[in-house]
Amino acid sequence: MEQTASVVLRWAGRILILIAVFILTASLFLPDAVSPISSLVCPAGTELDNTRYTAPNAPPNEDLELVCTSKTYTESAAQKVLLLAGGLGVAGIVSIWASGRVTHKRTQAPSIPTSR
Repeated sequence: MEQTASVVLRWAGRILILIAVFILTASLFLPDAVSPISSLVCPAGTELDNTRYTAPNAPPNEDLELVCTSKTYTESAAQKVLLLAGGLGVAGIVSIWASGRVTHKRTQAPSIPTSR
């Protein structure tokens, strides 16, 4: 039973870390691939995009950013996407750590004095 739990936790951790990396890279280069997370990081009526962000009445900005866009509204989504990917990465690392702790045998100090 412990071995099964360890394997499940290890694979869950690996998958969570891969999802975090996928979200980071796809958000910048293929925003349509991560459209399911738009509802998590963007306000209602907007969708995740990697267009060039320009604030109203500001000169053009040449930086590529993660933004939530609609016809009339644009908001930066970089912080929310990084928080989501970071949280998934941390959850993956904790899951891998826990997989090692499941099979770790607990030992107790000897109850009798040991001789040197």
